[in-house]
Amino acid sequence: MKVFSDNKLPTYQVIGPRLRVHWDAEQFTKNMDEETYTGWKQTEAVFPLDVTEEGFIQGVASLNGPAEELARGWFNERV
Repeated sequence: MKVFSDNKLPTYQVIGPRLRVHWDAEQFTKNMDEETYTGWKQTEAVFPLDVTEEGFIQGVASLNGPAEELARGWFNERV
């Protein structure tokens, strides 16, 4: 899914019992009532913290993301 934020989100973000994974960060600017707003748009996949590597890869791949690259980053960091 696409998410929007004021700041660029980290690639891996743990919030409570969930792992949020972000990629394809794109900064954008929007003019709103004589003011300029700059934000970020990223693709996000959300998993339970105990997701298997296979489940992680399938979830990211289903959103056309770099599944194996992101899996290496997450699972190799945790070893």
